[in-house]
Amino acid sequence: MIKSEISRLEILGENEIRKIKDGSACILNDTGVRINNDGMLAILAENDIRVDFKDRIAKFPEEIIYKYISLANSKFTLYGRDLGKRAEFGYGKTNILSSSGQFMFYDWEIDERRKPATGDLMLSATVASNLENIDIVGPLVVPGDIDPKIRDIRVAIDLLNSTDKPVAFWLNNGDTVKYILEIMEIIRDGQGELKKYPFCECFIEAISPLQFTNEGIEILKLFAGKGLPIGFGPMAMQGATAPVTIAGTIAQENAEILAGIIISQVLNPGNPVTYWGIPHCMDMATGNMSFGSPEQGLLAAGLVQVARSYGFRSVGVNLGLTDSNLYDFQNGFEKGVTAFQGIQAGADILGHQGIKGADSCGSIPQLILDNEYLSYLKRYFRGFKVSEETINLKLINEAGIGGNFLAHPNTVKEFRNEVFIPYIFNRDSWDTWSGKNRKSAKDIAISKMEEIRNKRKVEPVPEDKMKEISRIFSAAQKELSG
Repeated sequence: MIKSEISRLEILGENEIRKIKDGSACILNDTGVRINNDGMLAILAENDIRVDFKDRIAKFPEEIIYKYISLANSKFTLYGRDLGKRAEFGYGKTNILSSSGQFMFYDWEIDERRKPATGDLMLSATVASNLENIDIVGPLVVPGDIDPKIRDIRVAIDLLNSTDKPVAFWLNNGDTVKYILEIMEIIRDGQGELKKYPFCECFIEAISPLQFTNEGIEILKLFAGKGLPIGFGPMAMQGATAPVTIAGTIAQENAEILAGIIISQVLNPGNPVTYWGIPHCMDMATGNMSFGSPEQGLLAAGLVQVARSYGFRSVGVNLGLTDSNLYDFQNGFEKGVTAFQGIQAGADILGHQGIKGADSCGSIPQLILDNEYLSYLKRYFRGFKVSEETINLKLINEAGIGGNFLAHPNTVKEFRNEVFIPYIFNRDSWDTWSGKNRKSAKDIAISKMEEIRNKRKVEPVPEDKMKEISRIFSAAQKELSG
């Protein structure tokens, strides 16, 4: 986790925030949102929300909006199998997430993308578990060697068996989620209730503009039924599925997030939630979604401010990303700049690290490089202390004019706390670097990965619990693959 001691980034004034909130309220009241789940529409209607059953549209008056969002709990903690490894939301810290899953995998041995397999997921999770700046471990890839009907369940099992940190992965329908929740309860057994010590939050993505799928609502119901955290994050695309203006995209995205949070609170008042402000910009030249644009930072920072104005304490953003498919200047610049913006804006979670390009593929070397730049930012945001002790006039006087501080005991005592020491970033002279076979940052990242693979294992789930989990997985296969 990264805790910022630097003043927060604020790009919107109070009047601008009010206008955006008023716009979102009008969207929810006048246009409404389509909810493709008849049972949920009936529940909303029973709770004084205007519902058009024919068109499956729910409309939310302003008083309803504030009534329900005021109930939401946005201060909570996720726990790994090791309860000492946690991600805290609403505590003024930025948690870092490795990607919840890409459909292609970067193979460093052939320098090319390929379809991912289960072994790629397990290695990715093992590496992420050993990176000090990754607080929540995602599978990085969606394995192509598993039947899609049961893939969510298998991914959950393999991920939880490969890391002892909190986790994140994609959930696609209620049929698989009911098994996943049962598996999580088995793993957690003996430590406390799953509700008290959740492994993850489910991620509900409204389909912009202004629609919720039947599958998403069914997942939401299951998590809310157990009081487990739920994140709401539409990926509205500026200029495509949202207005081309940044203010218009923020207003629409905010409306979509609020609608999801209202639904969660109708189902279970006080349910923990994360407000995920993760719209993207469409590149007008290619039609592609842009991950590294300056607009990405503006959209995210603006939404963090809007979320805070409602009182939400857990806020997520998609920053620290890039459009580059290479390990190059563009990659590092876009990732570093946008991650900086997200941390300074005060986001509680930054996702998704380890992605190469704009959802081009998951890459373990990229994940290790991302961990390095996050160490750099962690040092920056820690700031520095100003006191008589740190100014240390006595030491300066002792060294005197033309003196030297290198051999002084104070330097030896304090330098690790005061000075960032990189593992991958190069500070060698040209001659020294040349003598090390001119290794690139990518080369060093691959070496680091091999070191982790060979020496740093994660303790697996106990055998007796895995036997019970295998029984559940077999039942799921029989029901869903039929």
